[in-house]
Formats: sequence, structure tokens, C-alpha cells
Amino acid sequence: MDPGTRTVYVTNFHDPGTVFVIDEATGTVTHTITAGYFPWAVAVDPAARTVYVANELGGTVSVIDGATSTVTATIPVGSYPDAVAVDPGTHTASVTNYSSNTVSVIGGCPC
Repeated sequence: MDPGTRTVYVTNFHDPGTVFVIDEATGTVTHTITAGYFPWAVAVDPAARTVYVANELGGTVSVIDGATSTVTATIPVGSYPDAVAVDPGTHTASVTNYSSNTVSVIGGCPC
């Protein structure tokens, strides 16, 4: 969730690889974003208005611009990325890759 905009991001791997953008105040889906193959985990950097989605079967992370609800990059990471967390101080995302037993770090923004 982005607490500043009260926007919630929910992955939906059954619809084929989408992320729902939900207005927390109304509970309304405002956007449906096509992410990657089997989006599994999501983390938000509220200061940068950036959303990171780990696509478990795709071996990628989709980077979403929270202001426009568009995918701005798809970054290859390790095998079966299944969790993602954001450090709001450095604006970096850390992604755990289940099958390869690695952590991928995605660099921050010049916020």
C-alpha cells in the first residue's frame, strides 16, 4: 500500500499476470496493470511512487510508476522470485529468488 495516496496494489496471477490498483477509500479497482508471468509479491516505495512486482514464474520484476499505473521496466532476476521488499531510505528493492537461493538488489532512484 502507498499510504500517501491510499492506493493498494494486489497481484492476481490468474488473470493472466495482472496487478489490481485499488483506491483504499472506496475499495474500487481503478486500474488493472499487466505485469509479468505469475506475479506473486509486491512492494511499494511511497516516496518514489514506485511499485515492484516479483513475477515468480517469469524470473523478473516489473517496475510500475505509481503515478501513471504503467510498467516502466521489466528486470531479470534469479529463478522464482517470490518476495520483494523496499528500503525507503535508499530506494532499493531486494528480491529473494527461491530456486537460485539468491537475493537480487534493484538500484534506487535519484529522489
